[in-house]
Amino acid sequence: MRVQQLALALCMLTMDCYRGPSSHDEAGDGVDDVDDVDDPSAYMFDPNVIYTFELKIPPESWDSINAEAPAEDCVRIDRNYYSATFRFQGQEFPGVGVRAKGGCGSARDLAGKAAFKIDLNWDDPDIPGCPSKRTIHGLDHITLNNAVQDPSSVHERLTYTLYRAADHPAPRATHARLDVNGEYWGLYVHVETIDRTFLRRTYDNPSGMMYEGSYWCDLVPENVPTQPNDDSCFSREFEQDVCDGAPRPGEDPQDWSLLQSLIQQLANIADGQFLQGIQQVFEFDRLLTTWAIDAMVDHWDGHFYDLTNNYRVYHDPSTGLWDVIPWGTDQTFDESRLEVWNPNAMVAQRCLGEKACEEAFAARLYEIVDLYESLDLTPEAERIHELIAPHVTDDPRKEYNMDEHRDAHARTLDFIANRPQVVRNALASRGY
Repeated sequence: MRVQQLALALCMLTMDCYRGPSSHDEAGDGVDDVDDVDDPSAYMFDPNVIYTFELKIPPESWDSINAEAPAEDCVRIDRNYYSATFRFQGQEFPGVGVRAKGGCGSARDLAGKAAFKIDLNWDDPDIPGCPSKRTIHGLDHITLNNAVQDPSSVHERLTYTLYRAADHPAPRATHARLDVNGEYWGLYVHVETIDRTFLRRTYDNPSGMMYEGSYWCDLVPENVPTQPNDDSCFSREFEQDVCDGAPRPGEDPQDWSLLQSLIQQLANIADGQFLQGIQQVFEFDRLLTTWAIDAMVDHWDGHFYDLTNNYRVYHDPSTGLWDVIPWGTDQTFDESRLEVWNPNAMVAQRCLGEKACEEAFAARLYEIVDLYESLDLTPEAERIHELIAPHVTDDPRKEYNMDEHRDAHARTLDFIANRPQVVRNALASRGY
């Protein structure tokens, strides 16, 4: 691991000091630019502060959001946005779009602790014309996770800290209180939305296309969408809208074509040539890093292991290569559930089928173990636990009691302490 990455990792325990490459508003969409000098969105992810967000959801939107909130089957879900009002520190944004979020394990309706996505620039179909461009400290989307599957409520923050410490594009996360219609709804994990604003912060060229994969959604031909609205396990993160104007020269097409090309490129890599072939498709160093960190934190619900889930693939037009961007990291840092050498993702299985590729992964995993230990995540886990404790106590919709919350915190500390040796033992079992 490079020296500058280790230095970066150490400072991230007290504040988010990650800065992506300089960028400009090349898209011309009016969203505040973020660069390595001035990042207005950093205010929203202050790791030492718990802000309060407010939502006012009218009855007609309430019923529609509630009807779409459940997710009984582990399949991709399409939900719509509905009109609401968002308030933060005296600033009011009427007419934002709000929808429920969450999969089959975390989705809750409005009788419980529903999770939410908020779009400040939502295009209300009932209002003619295009919406005004609005941001709050550089953000035009807010994502609030309910952490119902993480009684400690710290796993997402710890996991994304490790990703960013490894110089890997990953969202920032902190905590926030949410009030709904004047009532304290609970403590949420405020996770940076992976949108164009995120891409401008982390990539030289943020105009690429991005797709999200859900449950058991591997990058294999049988999952390729073929129709504009194909009911597949993938979803398009961007879709051309009349309000966006005409595509600019060099911008990626916002259809299925690039995903189809990606999957075909992977399928065309000949046996015995995977290490050479994958480097023509993915930014290989980052691919290894994503995989190694998923193994390190036991992210069995991510792309590489049990569920082949919770990930995005982004096409970087400046390189022509792809990245896997992690998501849904709440079920980490708890127990050693996954088998390091038994991934489900096709790219990982094929890599382990070639000795040179396996050796490259093993070397990266050793680097991640070293980085993980250099971070000393125990004090950070303790700090977050103390910060959120009063708000967890007051949370009227939490699905666990305080003893269970403290037990989950203790398990997290045990995992932090014991995981390096577990991973080193796994490496040794393979002869590394």
